[in-house]
Amino acid sequence: MKLDLKKTLLAGTAVVAIGGFVGSAQAADLTLTGDSTWGTTAPVNAPTAGDNVELDGFNLAVDESDNTQIGAITDNNATPDGNVTFDSDAGDGADLAVTVGSATLGTGNFVVQATENTASANGDATSVTVTGAISTSGNVTVTGGTNANNSSDAGDNATLTVGGNITAAGIAVTDGADGAATLVLNGTSAQTVAGVVSGDGDLTISNTHASGVTFSGDNTNTGTWTVNNDGNDQAITISGDNAAAIALGDNSGADTIAATFSGTSLAISGGITGGAAETVNVTFAGGDTITLSGAATSGVDTATVSGSTTVTTNQNFTATNIVVGSGSTFATTANTVTGAIANAGTVTMGGGDITGNITGAGTLSATADGTLTGSVANAVTIADNVTLTVDGTTGNETISGTVTINDSGVDDGLAIDDQGNTITVSGAVKTGTDGQGLVSIADSAGTVAFTGNVGTSSAALGALTVAGGTGNTVTTTGNLYVDAITLNDADTLQFLGDGTAQAVSGTITDGILAVGDATTDTTVTFSGALSSLASITVNDDATAIFAADATTTGALSADAATLQVNAGKTLTAATQTDADVTTWNIGVDKTSGTQTNGTVVLSGDAVNLAVDTVHFQVEAGSQPLTTGASVLDDVFQGNAAATIAGATVTDNSYLYDFALVADTNNVDVTVSQANSINSTAVNTANANVGNVLVTTLASSTNTQINQIQGNIAAASSADAVNEVLEAAHATVDGGHVIAGMTVSGQSLGIASQRLASLRDGSAETGMAAGNHSQGLKAWGQVFGQTASQDRRDGIDGYDSDTYGVAVGLDSANVIENGIVGLAFSYGNTNIDSDNANATDTDVDSYQLTLYGDYSLDENTYLNGMVAYGWHSVDTTRHNVGGVSGLTANGDFDADQFVIQAEMGRDYQYGENTTLTPNVLANYTFYSADDYTETGAGGANLAVNNEDLSVFELGLGLDASWLFENVDGSYVEPEIRVGARYDLIGDEVETTSSFTGAPGTSFKTQGFDPAQATFNIGAGVKYYSTDNWELTANYDFEVKQDYDSHAGFLRAAYKF
Repeated sequence: MKLDLKKTLLAGTAVVAIGGFVGSAQAADLTLTGDSTWGTTAPVNAPTAGDNVELDGFNLAVDESDNTQIGAITDNNATPDGNVTFDSDAGDGADLAVTVGSATLGTGNFVVQATENTASANGDATSVTVTGAISTSGNVTVTGGTNANNSSDAGDNATLTVGGNITAAGIAVTDGADGAATLVLNGTSAQTVAGVVSGDGDLTISNTHASGVTFSGDNTNTGTWTVNNDGNDQAITISGDNAAAIALGDNSGADTIAATFSGTSLAISGGITGGAAETVNVTFAGGDTITLSGAATSGVDTATVSGSTTVTTNQNFTATNIVVGSGSTFATTANTVTGAIANAGTVTMGGGDITGNITGAGTLSATADGTLTGSVANAVTIADNVTLTVDGTTGNETISGTVTINDSGVDDGLAIDDQGNTITVSGAVKTGTDGQGLVSIADSAGTVAFTGNVGTSSAALGALTVAGGTGNTVTTTGNLYVDAITLNDADTLQFLGDGTAQAVSGTITDGILAVGDATTDTTVTFSGALSSLASITVNDDATAIFAADATTTGALSADAATLQVNAGKTLTAATQTDADVTTWNIGVDKTSGTQTNGTVVLSGDAVNLAVDTVHFQVEAGSQPLTTGASVLDDVFQGNAAATIAGATVTDNSYLYDFALVADTNNVDVTVSQANSINSTAVNTANANVGNVLVTTLASSTNTQINQIQGNIAAASSADAVNEVLEAAHATVDGGHVIAGMTVSGQSLGIASQRLASLRDGSAETGMAAGNHSQGLKAWGQVFGQTASQDRRDGIDGYDSDTYGVAVGLDSANVIENGIVGLAFSYGNTNIDSDNANATDTDVDSYQLTLYGDYSLDENTYLNGMVAYGWHSVDTTRHNVGGVSGLTANGDFDADQFVIQAEMGRDYQYGENTTLTPNVLANYTFYSADDYTETGAGGANLAVNNEDLSVFELGLGLDASWLFENVDGSYVEPEIRVGARYDLIGDEVETTSSFTGAPGTSFKTQGFDPAQATFNIGAGVKYYSTDNWELTANYDFEVKQDYDSHAGFLRAAYKF
């Protein structure tokens, strides 16, 4: 082929021409070959809008090229240190407006500034819009202008608007003297600003994406950051320190703006403000510490602290709602927080005040003095030397959480200023240490209502004070465990518990005391002295119990009420009024031989009991009372002649009577014996212990004995007296004796039936060995019995359950025409007594039995048994002498010897029926050791058990039927009836003395035992063809007031 050079050159020219045309229509990639100025230096001397620029390590300056459009700016040089500078500096007053697609630099800087150094007063503004991202390891700077040649030049503003992310070592937005610097973030996708934002210029965040803009670094900028874009919701996240003022909205749109502060140890120092028209929500998260300082936070709709974050505000903080999540903390210092707080975590008042209600299940912790104006549902803790004041300025308030005061003295704690309104303390008020902490109520005319307890019985509050004379009212429906309560004479302390007894543990000084309100069933016990009270009023249906001295310098008013004055205490008043029947409960007690009573003194009035009820209350723990005429002297004292005619006299004691005796201005009381112990006791055991307690030990000073004596004296009926007496002496229902005899009887019955089985030959019937066993046979069985003893002779019964095992060996080879065997048995019996002690008895029984049978002729037998039993007995008597919680424990051993003989004769009827009448003689000797109880102090008993014997004669009839099975084995059902009579009839008897009064003994006897016993039983035996014998048996035994059900399962094997 021949090459045409001319045609080839023409074709090349055409290609170049076409390429140049295309370049003029599309953005070109322009690579700098040196530092360049846009529009001046090649290759950017004649750029096309949208050209991409590769810096290749050189600097690019853009100035005075208004409305310039640049594509992507990059720097891919091996040393990418090229800078980009946008500056309107030309001195002609013209602005610079540039649009850039994106900027990806190396270590170079991205600079936007407005510089003018001429005398012109026309501002040269620079505005750069980057529609994409800016990324550099250098800095991004936005700097307003400063004209050194014209101080009145004010238009040299510099603005950088970015629609993408910004990544830089630093981002400086700095105002000049003649122009402002502004960074605008207006993306439509989520934006991130990574780098320290510094300077004093402003930021405008108008991003419209739901995630908004996230600032990931610490920021030192001190300008204003405005988050706003009318018609669009906004969001900003700050993950580092921030010094700028943050404006969320501009009060021009109904948008929702969300700001989130999330990071490690953030310091927010520029303040946060929300626009009134916008909905502004602020969230503090990140799980670490965020500190707010400097300017205040205000205009926020909802501020949320979440994710175990601690927010400490050193500035005033205002939000409509403040939400503190579980595990999070919102802490104040010397500032004011305003807003409703929903607290599931901790609100810490480290100083300053909170105005607003605090709800939720969290904790309010006061670590420095401060004031809460609002209600609080949280648990409240108040640190040592700290006073938390609850102020009622805004209306009625409620403290519904538990308040714990940890003051080390009585100077600080909870202060309440009701401001003439009502503050209700419905939660408990507690102290960390008994006798410390203070609740103070300021001088005001409002009401403070305690509906929970103040203090506890083990940790009383140090003091409750009510100040001033404007007439505060303090009401309570709970207990006041407070060492000292002090009021002003114009203040009222009113108790309004309805149906639930209230207690006051400490003293009350001054003030007006009111119990009830004529509608509530209020009962209050005052255990501390009441002194200098202005007056005492006990309203209808209310009861005031004065367990300490009480004095009022004014009137004592009691209308259809009850006033109780405990023994040894005095109630003093100037005057007394009662429009309706008043009940006086007068305590009576004898301790260490000294008898005391409650006393009522009317220093300026006469005693008038004409329509009243006087009830004498023998107090628990009292020794037996001293009886006699006017033995209680001057119980009521007045300043004029006393009136007792028409008074009703009652008491709580079955043993004593009381009578009023007029003694000029005073009233004495005569005490007499109403009923004796002998006439009251339902059995000799109760009578014996009662006489010892009431008479022999009348002067005892032992605490437990005095408690029992007091229960006897205070018992209001014969039954109640007997319950106390029965609970004071040893248990004599015979349960432990019957337990031993039950195991013994089971063992003897087992041996007797074993002999019958061997004797009649049926045990051998199924065996190949012949008619009678000549070998050794071993057997074992389990047995059980349940029994019930009813009340008898005034002595309560019991229920018992026995379970045990027995094993034995016997042989017919020892004696001719006879069988000899040896058995061992073990049984455990649990006895639940029905007596006043509800005594628990546990008996372990062990018995060894030698048994034998001798055939007098072919049908007549004589068998006998000799047994020794040993019993280990544990007893527990509850509520000894009726003293709750007083328990006596005893343990002892007992020996038992048994001899039994039985004779009978077998009568055969037909092929398989046998009737066996029999006679029985049984002698048992039971001897229990003496023992001394433990656990009940002086009320423990040293008990001497009397020996007991039983000698029974009995008759019985057994019937059995023997059936052979097809396999050669046999089944033998049987029934039996019997009757026995005890010729001796010994009863359980002990001689006891209280360990708190050794040497003073008394006898206690059990009931007369029922001597006739009847028995009916049934059983079935199975004799196998391979040397096994299986037996099941049931017996029902009954005697007067007693019945039992017993059974056993036995297996025997012939060797």
